[in-house]
Amino acid sequence: MANNGLVHDIFKDLDQAESYVHYTGLDKMICHEGLNFCQRIAEAGEDGYFVDYELSLACAGFLTELSRHYHSRVRLDSSRFPSSNVHYANPMTRTGMIMNYLVANIQDVTLEKMATHFGYQPKYLSCLIRQLFDQTFSQLKTETRVSISKSLLELTTNSIEEISEIVGYPSVSNYYRAFKMATGLTPREYRKMRREG
Repeated sequence: MANNGLVHDIFKDLDQAESYVHYTGLDKMICHEGLNFCQRIAEAGEDGYFVDYELSLACAGFLTELSRHYHSRVRLDSSRFPSSNVHYANPMTRTGMIMNYLVANIQDVTLEKMATHFGYQPKYLSCLIRQLFDQTFSQLKTETRVSISKSLLELTTNSIEEISEIVGYPSVSNYYRAFKMATGLTPREYRKMRREG
């Protein structure tokens, strides 16, 4: 199981209070039925080897289904990976931990600050980011800012100016330019489209 990214990431640091992996685009019926089946077995109130065995099989089946989609369906900018030790983690966990840091520090993140946090030289971290994300640090930062912006535009009533500041653009004109370049729409147009559509 050590090579299973999902199992590795969820169970690596069990003492942490918060950890979750955010999936997108899964078949909702399969997921809900898998969880409901596990819950029904657990709540049956029966003890014994057979019930424990059935529950372990049901949970294993559900985890297997999630593991099959781990690399293609995990949304890195909103997952919370359990470990902060990026040095020995698998590639998916490393990308998750880098994204965790980036999202948490999006207002004033720099390559140098991130490198210090993870104990790397900036040049090495820059190469690692290019290897893991196939992007430069600057491209990844802009993409993350736009992704967070989209969520804020859709789910909050914050003004465009407030969102610009939240995602690290003190200049609203720079925010508009970056958002339009990435999406083809201004933040105002994007919000209108998502709320009407």
